[in-house]
Amino acid sequence: MKKLLIILQLLSGSVHAEELTTIENTIIYTSQLGELSNVYHNYAQALRVAKESKKSLFILFEKEYCPWCIKLKSTTLQDRKLAGLLNRDFVVVLLDKNRDKFPSQYDPSRVPIVYMANFNEKVFVKKLGYEKNPNEYIRLLKYITP
Repeated sequence: MKKLLIILQLLSGSVHAEELTTIENTIIYTSQLGELSNVYHNYAQALRVAKESKKSLFILFEKEYCPWCIKLKSTTLQDRKLAGLLNRDFVVVLLDKNRDKFPSQYDPSRVPIVYMANFNEKVFVKKLGYEKNPNEYIRLLKYITP
């Protein structure tokens, strides 16, 4: 497995590291969002990893220049306890509702919206809007992962 660090950028006060990984001649693009590691930007790749690792999916749909999406990523998702649970038990997927491909079972007509689903794509949680309190997400994560 080859890893190549390609860029560091500063956005909303948090450092994002982006990485390209090659697995079986397939380029896997992941990034780091604050304390969240291995944030996927391709649904099919994230699903494959979730199935292989038997982890659930945490899918955040956003769109470019969405102020509430930016705020969610720069505040709530920066919580260490929340990030620790997501890193341990979930495959985190960050998708642009206008640019990225995803199954039609997800309806990101309004953003930000978070879906939590198991690796068989059964949706357990759909949460619309900005949530300031990371403990609300922690409560939902614990609902899915005993």
